[in-house]
Amino acid sequence: MAGQIPVVRDIFGSISVIIRSAVNKVYPWFIPESNKSILQLSGNLKFGDYKSTIAMPIAKGLKNRDKESASNPKDIARKIIENMSSSPLIEKCEVAGPGFVNIYLKSSFISEVISNNLKHGVQPPVIAKSLRVVVDFSSPNVAKEMHVGHLRSTIIGECICRLLEFVGHDVVRLNHIGDWGTQFGMLIAHLKDKFPNYTTVSPPIGDLHSFYKESKKRFDDDPDFKKRAYADVVGLQQGDPEVRKGWSLICDVSRKGMALCINVLN
Repeated sequence: MAGQIPVVRDIFGSISVIIRSAVNKVYPWFIPESNKSILQLSGNLKFGDYKSTIAMPIAKGLKNRDKESASNPKDIARKIIENMSSSPLIEKCEVAGPGFVNIYLKSSFISEVISNNLKHGVQPPVIAKSLRVVVDFSSPNVAKEMHVGHLRSTIIGECICRLLEFVGHDVVRLNHIGDWGTQFGMLIAHLKDKFPNYTTVSPPIGDLHSFYKESKKRFDDDPDFKKRAYADVVGLQQGDPEVRKGWSLICDVSRKGMALCINVLN
């Protein structure tokens, strides 16, 4: 059997091309609105491996063009099948329901695909063009501790990256770290009040989450504190040494927490 049946990496795409070509022969004026009408996976293997609902929008298009030439979707489906080119992938096609084209793959072809995968591993589909894809990961807030949501989105992002790389795209992993906004003004102002000697003695900030909640409450409730927090944001942006020292201390606490999460992920 090996060598007699070509290895097709993109089964879905290959069958879609066959259906498109058949439609172009019989109804050259028709342009499908989406790929979904051209081909879908079958919901029930009893009715084939794939199905096409293309006959329905064609029937609607015929009715709009000329009511006298309106046609039954089942008749349209039969014409499409009659004009489909032969393929080593397809065993048979049938008209079903209101005008579905049910497509059955050859068992010999499926066996060859499975055998090839066992021998050589799963091969990626052939892509028309390699793209540069940017995947934005969890982008944790440095002013807070990481949590399980950051891990979840990071794992999902990494899975997406590996799939994109597998098929041949150039992937850029992006994790934006936001550490210059109002939240840091709040934390630094709170740090100054709670640990006034923080520039010389490292403050024992073990629970950054609680520390953040305390500073946020003060920011919401105390207009004077809010004013000082905004002033510290300006100081951070302008390079004030004391403010930068507070910023650095808080970032260190956050990085330690992130490192623990990364170790869990690895």
